[in-house]
This record gives sequence, C-alpha cells and structure tokens, in this order.
Amino acid sequence: MAVEPDWSPQPVSVGAFAATMARLEPFEPQPLLAVAVSGGPDSMALAMLASDWARQRGGSVHAILIDHGLRAESEDEVRIASDALSARGIETTIETLSGPAPRNGKPAWARQERYKSLMMTTHRLGALHLLTGHHRDDQAETFILNLERGSGVKGLSGMAANRGVGSARIIRPLLNFSKAQLHSTALMYGLPVAHDPSNQDFRYSRTRVRAQLDNLEIRRLADTSARLANEDIALELAVSNLAANALTITPLGEATITMKKMAEAPAVIALRLFTRIAHAIGGRETPPRQERAEAALNQIISKTKSKLTLGSAIITRVEDRLNFRKELGKNPLPEITSPGHWDGRFDVAVYPFWPENCVVRGLGYEGLRQLESSTAKNRIYRSTPRSVLAAAPALWQGKQLLIGPSLAGEFMGIDQTYLQVSFRPRRPIAPC
Repeated sequence: MAVEPDWSPQPVSVGAFAATMARLEPFEPQPLLAVAVSGGPDSMALAMLASDWARQRGGSVHAILIDHGLRAESEDEVRIASDALSARGIETTIETLSGPAPRNGKPAWARQERYKSLMMTTHRLGALHLLTGHHRDDQAETFILNLERGSGVKGLSGMAANRGVGSARIIRPLLNFSKAQLHSTALMYGLPVAHDPSNQDFRYSRTRVRAQLDNLEIRRLADTSARLANEDIALELAVSNLAANALTITPLGEATITMKKMAEAPAVIALRLFTRIAHAIGGRETPPRQERAEAALNQIISKTKSKLTLGSAIITRVEDRLNFRKELGKNPLPEITSPGHWDGRFDVAVYPFWPENCVVRGLGYEGLRQLESSTAKNRIYRSTPRSVLAAAPALWQGKQLLIGPSLAGEFMGIDQTYLQVSFRPRRPIAPC
C-alpha cells in the first residue's frame, strides 16, 4: 500500500520514516545501512532517521561523507558533520575524491566520482544498502530537467526509490518528503548543517529550475513523476518479456535480436529494448539519448541504413536479425590491474592470484594475431567474430599476451593462472 506524501513543513516522524522503509523491504535481521552524507540538512536528517530505525531492529548505520575538494571550506564542513554524527553514536568514514576536477561539468564529474566512492565504501563495509537523501524537491527538479531533454517515461518517472547496483542497492527513502521537512528534522535533532554555495549558482541548470518552482508546482510535478514511475514498471515488464522471446547474448557481449519480434511489439517497448541493448553492448556510462536511438531504430526498420553506430555499439541488420557489437573506435579500451569491472561490460578475475606486472585490457587485433600464431586455441576462437574477440578483455604482460578471453564459466590459463570473464553490463538489459 502506497504511503501518501506528507506536504507539511513539520519534521519527519519516526513512524512516517518507518512506513517508508517498510515499502523498501526486505532488510536482513539487524540491518547495516550505509548512508551517504554531504553535511547538508537532507542527508544529516536521513542519517539520524535511519539510525533510529536501524537501532530499533538491532542494527546500525555507517555514514559515508565525501569531500569533493572543490571548495576550501569542504574539509572543515565534512569534519564537523562527521563529529556531530559520531557524537550521536553513528560510525563515520570520510572519503576524499582524488584527481583534478574538470574545468567544465564539475557537478556531473562530482556526482559520478561521488557514487563510485560511495559504492566502493559500501561494498568494503559489507553493507547491502546505501541510503541517499534525495527528496521530493529533487524529484520535481529532475522531472523538469528531463522534460527539457526530451526524455520519455523512463526519464520523467524520476529517481527510483530502490535500485540494485552490484551486491548492494541504492535506496532513496525520502522521496515522499520535502526539503523544508528535512530541514526541520535536522533542527529537531540539533544537527549542524552545511549549505553548499553551488546550490545558489545560476550557471547550473538545476539551480535555475529550483528557483522557478514554488511549493504547489513541486507537489504536482512530484505526483506526476510518481504516477509515471508506476507506468514505467509495466513498461519494464514488457521489455523483459520481449527480451526473453527475441534476444540472445553471447558470453563475450555480442547480442542478436529478431526483427519480426521487434516489429510485433509496441513501438515504445521496441525502442526501449533497442536502446538498452546498445547501452549494454557499447559499455558507456550513460545510455544513448532517446531521440538518437529513435532515429537509429527507424533507419534500421525502414532499411534506410543496414549498419550504424549508437552509443559505442555497432548495429548491423542481416536479413531478419539485428546484430550488436562493441565499437573499438579511436579510444583504446581501458586497463585494470586488479579484479573488477572492465569497460562497463565485464566482470574479470584472475585465479589463483593476479600475476605481477600484468594488466587486463582489450585483446585487440594484435592479441588476435598472437592467438592465431599460437597452438593454445579454444573453440571460442573458431565460433566468435574477430571484431567481438578484439573488443573482449585479455590478460597482458607488457606487449605479451598471456591469456585470451574466455567464455563465462570457462577458464583459460597458462602455468596454473586462469582468467575468468563474465558479461555484466552496468545496467541490465532485462530488468525484471
């Protein structure tokens, strides 16, 4: 049963917060909750509400504070927030973002790096849930920004209250509450709060949108976004059903879908699946823009083009099939020096341990030549297109290829060293 949003400026009660958390079940017995804390009133109030909720269940909260290093005052603000929460029995961790911020697009950079750090710390703590302080006003602003970008139902449905990321999930339990309520909640707990001056910087789109919205508009927009979120769930189910009946994916990230099934599906479902596949195969951080994806799909369906590129994915129409492969492009594929996620597409690991002075990077055509000149061939190299192999991960020591790509669940190795590769895109193609 849905919890009605509370539009009053009164503090968020323990009961109201508990009702919201009940909608986000399941939680383990004695839950450990990681909470993203910026030092502002929203996240500070969340940390206290979550702590009260967890303690009633024999659990605990661990606050993760991120110092972006973009302002001279940020280090002191994070420390003050950490001390205040520690004094109230909440464990804290402070993480400082590394690397210079870009000259342009600082908010996007900070958001991306912040989530990377938050998720890494959440996994390190062994927590299954990361709570963030996004609220009703944020949801309304997101609606407007996505509307300006021409987003469809997915974008206009706003931020999800519950989203899985790896072994944890991101939870936003405050989407039914206003910023004013959370400020009142922070004051009720006697918390010190910091106010980021960038929130008043009109160079940023979100700040301009925020200044134009009054409370009534925020309420209406948030209500609309919530209704669209329910419709989005139905669309996602349809996308998953279409994927189950029409899509095949190889372990090395080559996807094929039948045009007949796509043509039989409603246009909005076909477009969503088409975009989702291109995003997964291309491996980019963000999905293709809807208007570009729609134009590409129309060109493919009308046979105006039989081959095109969308979001770093090469899409080719062959008879009644669409084939998706990773575009190698001008930029080299990334390198990693320890087990983890690679190129937004694969989880990779080396067993029994990671060899010294070795990296995982793309096989490339040089790697293919080395494989083809060796006797260590596997059936995968006889059945997989060269371009798919070239874009797959392999283990290198300098310019020497040690181990080529392997099928998921299969290991290839030399000298008792084994490489495991599992196709796992950032965002699932079929979410349900």
